[in-house]
Amino acid sequence: MSDTAPVAKGPHVLRGMNRAALLDALRRSEGPVSLAELVALTSLSRPATTRSVDDLVDLGLVERTASRSEGAVGRPAQRVRFRHELGCVAGVQVSAHEVHAVLADLGGTVVSEVRTATTAVADEVLGAVLDALRTVVAADTSATGLWAIGIGTTGVVDVGTGRIRTASNIPGWSALPVTDRVAEAFGCPVLIDNDVRLAALAERTVGVARGIDTFAFVHWDEQIGTGLVIDGTPYRGATMASGELGLVDVFRDPDGAASDGSSLREGSPGPFERRVSTLAVQALAADLAEHDPLVASALVGTEPADVLGALVRAADAGSAEAAAAVERLVGWFCAGVAALVLVVDPGTVVLGGRTSRVGRPLADAVRTELGRRTLDPPRVLLSGLGDSAVATGAVRLALTVVEARLGDAVAAP
Repeated sequence: MSDTAPVAKGPHVLRGMNRAALLDALRRSEGPVSLAELVALTSLSRPATTRSVDDLVDLGLVERTASRSEGAVGRPAQRVRFRHELGCVAGVQVSAHEVHAVLADLGGTVVSEVRTATTAVADEVLGAVLDALRTVVAADTSATGLWAIGIGTTGVVDVGTGRIRTASNIPGWSALPVTDRVAEAFGCPVLIDNDVRLAALAERTVGVARGIDTFAFVHWDEQIGTGLVIDGTPYRGATMASGELGLVDVFRDPDGAASDGSSLREGSPGPFERRVSTLAVQALAADLAEHDPLVASALVGTEPADVLGALVRAADAGSAEAAAAVERLVGWFCAGVAALVLVVDPGTVVLGGRTSRVGRPLADAVRTELGRRTLDPPRVLLSGLGDSAVATGAVRLALTVVEARLGDAVAAP
């Protein structure tokens, strides 16, 4: 007896494959597409393309539109578009201080969003997630409602079970059945992953890393983490805990991990974070401001997460101490990133988190410092999505449910 499973064959299978190829092309298109363009995009014959369009129209997934070029005469050209408005998905970013929820159509276009401040109390964070989702879902006008929800959360996440294994900055968060509670409230599939990993996914699909198969997204904020994409696939590691750069003891900090590693699980910042996180930058700047009027002036009205930018401004205004502090901070930061680059060789580093607001001066300084510390310096890019990267990645995660559901619909005979 053969161990090989039977393979479906026949015209209906080929027809389903044609429908899938056509639908994928339409979903990726930015607007209505002509029949000739669909033939070119899918390499299907014109009769097969026409038949597949008819099938997809009958399924209610696409519609024909008419458009006339300026000055043209005769019948308007027929074009086809995917009905993005059929349903919607939601994406949520969860951090210790804020919940950011986004509602998007089936093409990923944002329909509604809300940001809600919260405290690092697990039950309150979950309540904020549910409230934020209710707020954005209230804007839903689609025919079929909410198809899926994606959640990007701080901490180590087991994507197979949907459980949060640990989240050091939200005590008790890992004990809550977050995905179950959200699914019960909204009646749709709920997927969850690490926040920085989803930010990397977002950059690869709609951000500055589009078309780049291997890169490292480095989140520089109150916490420091890395999302790795290798050969087009997010890398999670054997225990799904990859990317915890903030816990690396680059400087052999005597207050770092205890011999049993317990200090890494007690909710305190990791050794690397204690040196270069935005909280560490704030403490350094406050010390400088006590005796440097240029630093004190630059800090006026500055949000806590933007203090590195204030130090850069003070340095530009002539503060030698601010310039030295910026150089020191970038050097410390690059000590950790260089270790990552030397081991993984990602080729490209995308700087994210609120520190990336410093802009081009930061990217240039990091690029120069990594040039001193690595064999083949990577390209350094600034996040194209800013503080929306995680929520955008959560939307992209939810859209994987859409892709599977549409795939089932078009594969049916």
